[in-house]
Amino acid sequence: EGTIRYHKRKRLENKEDGRKDRYSAVSQFSTPIEIWIQEQLPTDRPKRNTILSLYRQLYDFHNFRLSYDALRRYIRKHHPEVLEKSYHVRIETPPEKLSQVDWKEKVPVQIGAMGNWVSVNFLIVLLCFSRKPAIEVREKKDAYSFLNAHHQAVKKLGGTTDYYRPDCMKTAVSIWNGRSSEMNDAYADFLKSIGAQGFPARPGAATDKGKVEKKIRDLFRDINFRRMVFRDLAHVQEYMDKKIAELCERTICPATGTTIAEAYEYERQFLQDAIEDVPMIPIATMTTKVQKGSLAWFKSNYYQIPQGFIGKRVRFIHTGATIEIYHDGELLETYRYEPGLKGMVRMSGKAAEEESRPVMRKSPPKSEKRNIALIKNSLSLRIYHTC
Repeated sequence: EGTIRYHKRKRLENKEDGRKDRYSAVSQFSTPIEIWIQEQLPTDRPKRNTILSLYRQLYDFHNFRLSYDALRRYIRKHHPEVLEKSYHVRIETPPEKLSQVDWKEKVPVQIGAMGNWVSVNFLIVLLCFSRKPAIEVREKKDAYSFLNAHHQAVKKLGGTTDYYRPDCMKTAVSIWNGRSSEMNDAYADFLKSIGAQGFPARPGAATDKGKVEKKIRDLFRDINFRRMVFRDLAHVQEYMDKKIAELCERTICPATGTTIAEAYEYERQFLQDAIEDVPMIPIATMTTKVQKGSLAWFKSNYYQIPQGFIGKRVRFIHTGATIEIYHDGELLETYRYEPGLKGMVRMSGKAAEEESRPVMRKSPPKSEKRNIALIKNSLSLRIYHTC
């Protein structure tokens, strides 16, 4: 009521509205805001970043501690062209009916050491009603990696939906024909095991899975991998899970008007629990014999096995982030998976403590012209042979 009286009094007095020209504290950040706008306007509208991205950039790099609404009011007043949007119709689906699946491909990430760039892929499974995503990090995007990541992502979401809409990719679809599309055998068996059906997007039609496409843009445009170094893929996975939790707490679900975290808690009660009955889908497995020195070969590296298993057969399981070693169903050792690591002897701290034999003689012969350097990290020992 006070605002209405104020405007009425100003009109009767033929005076200007002083509130329109009131100073905004956001003005002190006008330079980085204008630089950001100049970078955004030349790009196509669907590829532009949102005001939320500008807010995160100002918050992280310019000590911006004002509210997000204050920033939007400043942009609306001084740069209204940034907020111009094209009209579209949003199609919503009921809870537990549809999920969308897509890859964020070939993202360069530093793993193990600065400058050691590894190209990794992120599989995103998104609940269409609540917009709750689950992300799994994999080195490759072949059929086994796709099924393994899909299984783990659905398990993170706490249940399954009736339909899953992947991109029209070879690892999922054999023949595209709308609702009558034929899935490849491996993906069809996986969907059958969790009580779901496949409903792939049209070839080249990103709008058919627009919700997951937008979630990928919202998440990855705020992450600068060039400034981060990760220990391994498990560390990347831990970081992405944390970013998803933050995104769900601060982002609104369009279907409910609440945060994504609150909308997910509502949708979760409708999800099916069939995923708990499905065994883990490994990326790669191999059964091999333990050699002398308690070493076994798997995926271009030797792995140390606890003593007492020489000549026996052990089973390696690559779970995506770890290498697990079993004998007769018993877990012997777990190694973290490091992409790009080849020709190494990976030693176990547990096996080293139990080993009764000496690792090497106290006085090696002079004729042996090589030095063995043991470099110990948090979980394993790497052995380097240097002339």
